[in-house]
Amino acid sequence: MQDTAQPIPASAPERPSVGEPAPLFSLPSLSGTMVDLAAYRGRSNVVVWFSRGFTCPFCRVYTDGVRAGYDALRDTETEVIQIAPNLLDSARRYFGESVLPFPFVCDPTSAFTPCTASVICGRSRRRGPR
Repeated sequence: MQDTAQPIPASAPERPSVGEPAPLFSLPSLSGTMVDLAAYRGRSNVVVWFSRGFTCPFCRVYTDGVRAGYDALRDTETEVIQIAPNLLDSARRYFGESVLPFPFVCDPTSAFTPCTASVICGRSRRRGPR
């Protein structure tokens, strides 16, 4: 399956302050749908989690932890959206049949990530798509 969806960042997003809404985004997910943050506004709590993706061993451990605790989060009307700099096709190959219960979206150009996250997985350095 070839990537056809392109990330659509908010126009000229600025990094929000604590307590401010995150800039809107629409990014392709492993499931094949676009995940649009605007669809969640007013409906549920959302944790937008910026990870280094599946190539990071620490992030894989955190992903497993979020997967294990996901039902408890859903009980509190909270959704998790994991944003990673991976290429969509690479992420689909990595996860294969191992379906995540929450949206894993790909931002391979880091079009959205730099405006909101300066520290990802305990590091402040960013690298390109994986």
